[in-house]
Amino acid sequence: MTKQERTGWRDNSISFRHRLWGDGLALLDIDGIFLGIEAKYKTPIALIEYKHELAPAQKITDWSFEVLSNLGTMAGLPVFAVRYADNWSWWNVIPVNKMAKEKLPQRKEMSEFEYVSFLYQLRGQNMPADIKNFLFKS
Repeated sequence: MTKQERTGWRDNSISFRHRLWGDGLALLDIDGIFLGIEAKYKTPIALIEYKHELAPAQKITDWSFEVLSNLGTMAGLPVFAVRYADNWSWWNVIPVNKMAKEKLPQRKEMSEFEYVSFLYQLRGQNMPADIKNFLFKS
C-alpha cells in the first residue's frame, strides 16, 4: 500500500510553484520520494531532491543521497539537493554528484529568480521575459 503523505505541503506547493515558472521548465514529480526530474523536450537533464525548509535535515552522505547520486551518474545526469523557503525567498542548491559540481562547483543559496534562471541554464535556454516579469513582481 502507498504510504500516505504525512505533512500535506510537500507535494503540492513545490509542484504548483514550479508550474508558474513556464512551460519550458518541465518537471516530473516521482510520488513518494519528492524527486524532480528536470526535463527539456522529454529528455531528462537533472535529478533534484526537493526539501521544504521545515522538512527533517539530511546529509549528502546519507544512503539515500548516495543512491540518488549513483542513479544520476549511471544516467549521465547531474544531481542536486535543493531546500527551499516556505515563502520562496531562498533556494539552497547543493551539487551532489560530479556532473552537478561541473555545473555548480559548490553549495549556493539563490533567490527564486536566480534559481529559475539556473534551471533554464541547465536546459541551455534563457528565461522568457514573461517569467522574468512574474518573478520580479513576486
